[in-house]
Amino acid sequence: LRDTNSYLEKVFKDESIRTHSFRCAFIKELLDDNVNVKLIQELTGHKSASSIYRYIQNRNIDLSSILNSIR
Repeated sequence: LRDTNSYLEKVFKDESIRTHSFRCAFIKELLDDNVNVKLIQELTGHKSASSIYRYIQNRNIDLSSILNSIR
């Protein structure tokens, strides 16, 4: 991952862009599209659906629709 992160830094000329940035963007896109949190958990390999909630912070997302998708 270090090599990949170094490459990303050179291409984007931004030290804050890392491989994890793409994972975050993917999860945020899925949340924006109201994809079921359990499915996001499976797709991203998180052990718990609760770990997805950190991606919801500071976002303008209808939390009730996300919570309904878990049920």
